Amino acid sequence: MDRGRSTRVLELLRGFDLYWKASLFLVLHSVMLLVFLILRVGRPGIMHSFAVSVHRNQARRSRFSNRDRKALSEELTRIMQAESLYLNEELTLADLADYLGLTSAQMSELINSEFDKNFNAFVNEYRIQAMKERLLEFLKEGILNVGLACGFRSASAFQSLFKTRTGMTPGQFRKKHQNRERTKNRRPRSLREPGRRRV
Repeated sequence: MDRGRSTRVLELLRGFDLYWKASLFLVLHSVMLLVFLILRVGRPGIMHSFAVSVHRNQARRSRFSNRDRKALSEELTRIMQAESLYLNEELTLADLADYLGLTSAQMSELINSEFDKNFNAFVNEYRIQAMKERLLEFLKEGILNVGLACGFRSASAFQSLFKTRTGMTPGQFRKKHQNRERTKNRRPRSLREPGRRRV
């Protein structure tokens, strides 16, 4: 019987040990959250100064001067528009960097700092714009063909991205703008030929 009691006592101690660890974790977590809130509410400037110091450190580690970055971003914009690089569905960060004689890391930094986007968002912005124009220019062309011609790899890729950016599907976009064109091309009643009146 003593052995059964000692086994039960050991089991209780093990359970208590787990309970103790969980309680300690919750207490420490609560204390850290409380300290954060006190710093945030009591001294709101402390979080801002932390963010500023992080930004300064990033600026110090930058691979470009401000003037270089501006010139490179203008050149990148010019190349993207003139060469229509975004139409290549296999365009990579390294390919784009080669056009400007940069490394992939430098190109990534340039796009992030000057355009406030990552590489994919940067290229897809051009693709979406090209798709909008092509949807309205080539009305007989299927939507899938338009998306593929604009550099997208699949229908699902351009459908979801197009809807996210414009708030409507490519089909809805085309239909809406076709209706606008029809409405714009109608002559107002006051300019219609005088003559018979409908009764």
